[in-house]
Formats: sequence, structure tokens, C-alpha cells
Amino acid sequence: RWTGENMLARGDWQVAGKTVQPAHIAHPSLVVLPTHDHIVPTGCAAPLGDTLLQRNILRPNLGHVGMIVGKSAPTQLWQPMLEWIHQADT
Repeated sequence: RWTGENMLARGDWQVAGKTVQPAHIAHPSLVVLPTHDHIVPTGCAAPLGDTLLQRNILRPNLGHVGMIVGKSAPTQLWQPMLEWIHQADT
């Protein structure tokens, strides 16, 4: 429902019964927007990143599934994500 009904844009996104307001999230956030995602297109996912206060955007040249299990996933997603986690943790 999150993407299909555009819950974020409508202000209806809830987690554990509470409305999520991305503009109020002050923690470092990583937004991953794979360039060949046909399951969650960039136009659907990018607006979330635009609203977060402390965001880093990673754009692996992969698809939705390929960014996790593809042969380029370790270099294009896993390693950059691990580096981001280490930086955000300090």
C-alpha cells in the first residue's frame, strides 16, 4: 500500500499505529535508489529522500533485486552501505 496508494505523499504512512513524518526524522538516513528498479521506480522512492533532514543518497547501477543478489551488489551496494553505516555510527 505504501507505493500503490502513495501513502507518504498523502500523509498516511504509519508504523506501529503512528504516522511517520519524514521531515521530522533528524537521524542520518540512507536512501538507496537503484537506477534500473522496475519494482519501486525512482519517481516513487525519491520523494522520501527529498523530505529527510540528514540524507545520503546512493544510486547503484542495478535493479531492485540485483542490488541485493547481483554479482555487482557487493561493490555497488553492500560496501558503500557498510561505509555509510560506519560513518553514521561515529
